[in-house]
Amino acid sequence: MTPEQLATLNTDAPNRGIKLIILMMIANFGTVMAYSGFNGALMDVSQREPEATRGSVIADVNIVHYVFTIFSSFMTGIGLNSEDYGGTFSWTMGFSAIMWVCAIASLLTIPFSWYCIQEVKGERAQMSGFKFLYNIFQERVIYRYAAYRFFYNVCSQITVTASSVIQSDWAKVEPLNSGIASMLTAILTMGGVFVIKKQVLNVRPISK
Repeated sequence: MTPEQLATLNTDAPNRGIKLIILMMIANFGTVMAYSGFNGALMDVSQREPEATRGSVIADVNIVHYVFTIFSSFMTGIGLNSEDYGGTFSWTMGFSAIMWVCAIASLLTIPFSWYCIQEVKGERAQMSGFKFLYNIFQERVIYRYAAYRFFYNVCSQITVTASSVIQSDWAKVEPLNSGIASMLTAILTMGGVFVIKKQVLNVRPISK
């Protein structure tokens, strides 16, 4: 390797990487917990919709999700487009600033989750959690959906190890270009969800 290439190496990456991995694991655990409660509440609300418009709430939630995806792609595309990250800007937000933005956004939701969500406390289920899961997995729709989610997540995560290197070094894709591509993808997906909400929800009513 040339001296210029050696100068770009971070020899402390293994030590710092372990710390970052642990922190990201904790953050991901919180995400899973939040998604689990959110999806349960979302399904409860969706089932109370009129049959003719059932699915509108899920569509609205997805649209909001993609709106914030556009904002986050814009932030990372602009904020991490310095030379240190393979871009051309003379300034950068830095990785730490991005993480602080994510942390603050998460903290802002805590008071809303605590004070704005009203639940009626029900009686504790008589059966154990494992027995409940066993019983519910006897339903064909449940175990088929669980199998779909499992294999979808396994197969969708199969990627080429060198994909990021190919993108940055061979294709010379800057963070700004990647951010714009992510924004366009989110916009198209959001448009598709909106069309489905307006035109497709009641095309084929589910037979009882």
